[in-house]
Amino acid sequence: MKNLKLTTILLALLCIGYTGNAQNVYIPDATFKAALIANTAINTNGDGDIQVSEAVAFSGLINVSGIGITDLTGIEAFTGISRLSCDHNSLSSLNVSSNTALIQLSCSYNSLSSLNVSTNTALTFLDCGSNLLTQLNVSANTSLTYLSCNINYITSLNVTLNTALIILACGYNSLSSLDVSNNTALSELDCNDNSLTSLNVTLNTALTDLTCGQNPLMEIDISTNTELRFLWCDHNLLTSLNVSANTNLLYLECYNNSLTNLDVSLNTALIALDFYHNSLSTIDLAANIALTSLGCSHNLLTSLNVSSNSEITLLYCDYNLLTSLNISDNTALNRLHCENNSLLSLNVKNGNNSHFTYFNSTSNPNLTCIEVDNIDYSNAYWSGGKDAIAAFSENCGLSSIPIFDKFAAVQIFPNPASNNIIIKGLDQLQKIDIINLQGQTLESISVNSNTFSIDVSNIPNGIYQFKLSGRNQSKIEKLVIEH
Repeated sequence: MKNLKLTTILLALLCIGYTGNAQNVYIPDATFKAALIANTAINTNGDGDIQVSEAVAFSGLINVSGIGITDLTGIEAFTGISRLSCDHNSLSSLNVSSNTALIQLSCSYNSLSSLNVSTNTALTFLDCGSNLLTQLNVSANTSLTYLSCNINYITSLNVTLNTALIILACGYNSLSSLDVSNNTALSELDCNDNSLTSLNVTLNTALTDLTCGQNPLMEIDISTNTELRFLWCDHNLLTSLNVSANTNLLYLECYNNSLTNLDVSLNTALIALDFYHNSLSTIDLAANIALTSLGCSHNLLTSLNVSSNSEITLLYCDYNLLTSLNISDNTALNRLHCENNSLLSLNVKNGNNSHFTYFNSTSNPNLTCIEVDNIDYSNAYWSGGKDAIAAFSENCGLSSIPIFDKFAAVQIFPNPASNNIIIKGLDQLQKIDIINLQGQTLESISVNSNTFSIDVSNIPNGIYQFKLSGRNQSKIEKLVIEH
């Protein structure tokens, strides 16, 4: 009898122990388990395990992003959680079928090849970007207001039932079509870098942000999208773009297309405009006085007037056909790319040269004078940004045209020069004064020959005024560059 009693007690103790173990949630990933145990809102008894009762009782946020988790097994016990963030881990699978109370799920930057959210009908926020998904079914998630599935391998996406969507980001996938006609509440749409040949956003009148670049779109109608503030339609096949109805535009990025004209005269709020790599020969920016950034490189521009755009800080106008450029009124400008043009004159004297972070005027073979704030400063910090033939000056306006027509035959060559300068046609001239840009006369030479040679090898590199004096107090000025 005594033995029977002892056996009964032992069996009871074993049953208690078994029942206690069964009440713990199975969490094989040690990092995940440690994070849950460390959360006192979950681990309310402070022991070294998570009981099922603790998991069921918790209804808040589980945030285990970026801590190196490979397995999220055990999450199914948290049936009442409202938010789950497990981004930036190494998850290859994720089972949230039991987490039916979820309203927010963020699982981006993992290695998920599939994701089933069919039971998560309360979801309003879903971010599953940067995974390995080839498909995504959100037909049951009709409460979604935010959906991001960027950077996956999704070939089709049906959002016709997700009429509450405000933000949709499905860029960098393999979509060949996208129907957003039912998503009239959309304010932001990102379908960048897909294979879309057409995109109809005429019913999405609430759109403020549209990113549809890097697709083979041949046209885009944004005439009804009058609330647009941001438009990125770069790297498409557009031959025309009408933005006349989009008077709220702040940023317009339409580079790498086949545009031959662009009218932004009604887009007076524009802050940034980039249309490089197109085929524009003219652009009128007089109305765009709020511009701070302008990119018009790789076009066919023969002239560029930015005198009205005093707020510009960045100007990229390289690889065009410009013969002159004056940015003296652009007092905020601190970065200039004007290389590979046909510049004959360049005025960069805007009072802000000492704050320039970049200057490049190379590959302008006929540009000999660049007007700047301070010669010494530009020589010290910008010399690598110009051709050898070009010299910095604080006044490129010194005339190289004779003041009197009767001296038009006077020639000074070579110009620029490094050793000797030859002056011809001096039969009516008596004296040559060599004057630097500070107004100092370096040499005064008497002339008594029709051809005269001057050794300038001892003169420092720079730009000099050659003042030629003739009979009857007549004078002529020529500009000579020495290097």
